[in-house]
Amino acid sequence: MPGLLMGLLQIGWFSVATYFAADYIMRGLNAQSGALRVTLSLVWAYVLAGIAIKGIQYVARVAQFLNWVPLVMILVVLWANKDGIGSYAPEPDKASSWGGFVTILGIVIGFFATAGAAGADFGMNNRNRRDVALGGLTGIALAIVVAGGLPLLSVAGHLGGTPAPRDPAVYDYARTIASAGSLAPVMFFLFAAASLAPTCFCTFIASTSFATMLPKIPKTVSTMAAVTLGAALAVTGVAQNLIGFFTIVGASFGPICGAMAADYVLSHGKWPGPRQGINWAGYIAWAVGFVIGILDKIPGAPAGLVSALRPEVLFSFFAGFVVYFALAKMGLEPPLVPLESPAQK
Repeated sequence: MPGLLMGLLQIGWFSVATYFAADYIMRGLNAQSGALRVTLSLVWAYVLAGIAIKGIQYVARVAQFLNWVPLVMILVVLWANKDGIGSYAPEPDKASSWGGFVTILGIVIGFFATAGAAGADFGMNNRNRRDVALGGLTGIALAIVVAGGLPLLSVAGHLGGTPAPRDPAVYDYARTIASAGSLAPVMFFLFAAASLAPTCFCTFIASTSFATMLPKIPKTVSTMAAVTLGAALAVTGVAQNLIGFFTIVGASFGPICGAMAADYVLSHGKWPGPRQGINWAGYIAWAVGFVIGILDKIPGAPAGLVSALRPEVLFSFFAGFVVYFALAKMGLEPPLVPLESPAQK
């Protein structure tokens, strides 16, 4: 389940990166042509997918430098809008602190869910517990402040100089970038260039996931089919709905992370080894958590129940944890696969 979902959700991230890269290039060119947008999206999607399949090692080298580009741009945008931060005041109909907190929490969980699940594997390469802690402080805590907090301050500064009532479009970060004046076109191009590495890595992870889970299908065929789906999501604008996408990601991977956390507690912090057959405790925990995570999207769901469960993606994690823990205690975990010691080989 995590392997297939990881592949599908990475294609979702691929579509998001493709959409915004094409959108920012269009903004940098100050162009409105729909045909040009479609062309840019398709060229971006298929060219970078091919690079990801054949030359990901070169992308990794370029990423060492490209990763600094968005940081510099975020700081420039913040500086350009710093004077309005102190003047910002939300409009009365947008002053719900709880609603804003829940939305941000859903975004963070939705964004982090896939990274956290994949990070459990990446973390196995750390030298010690100190490396794990440093990775969490820099890759998670600091990244949230920089990639999330600084753009929010920039938007607040931009809104601080915009009289109410405000056009809803003014809440868009792209409008905030545009406020940088003559630097804005160059910044749009640089933000698009910074999306090159994420687009390639999303494709690479998706390709690896599909090849592992569906070994009978040629890797190039499964990857290009998925890339076509991602390109369609970008071209049609579906990838623009980030809140909905974060909700789906959080609901899909939140309970998986919860089940992993429960397994960690049950095994006293040590991986017990692979298990035989289907782990029904895991599948049921995921299904229950997923339904809770998308409860507000189910037609006819009781409004009071949905409201009581907000934020849904957070509760999907707890549901996965509790259900897996309970079912494991009831014996629904399959038996472990005996592992050979080096002496037995």
